[in-house]
Amino acid sequence: VQCHRSFIINLSYVREYHRDKFILQDGSEIPISRPFSKNVKLAFEQYSSFAEASFSSCPKLFIQHPAIPIKIKNKGVVIG
Repeated sequence: VQCHRSFIINLSYVREYHRDKFILQDGSEIPISRPFSKNVKLAFEQYSSFAEASFSSCPKLFIQHPAIPIKIKNKGVVIG
């Protein structure tokens, strides 16, 4: 889920959810900006209710990386 202009978060790596940030399993803090807060809250609630579901169909990239920085470039999104 995108939680900030600069981050996409894999919810399976989230240890704590706060109104303004995620704390990942490794202790990293990832901010949640206001424009994304409503969607983040809904996504986290949905994820929490289905947390034991299998993630075998998810792309490997998002399974292995807890937070992926993104850059907005020429009206497109560049991951990495």
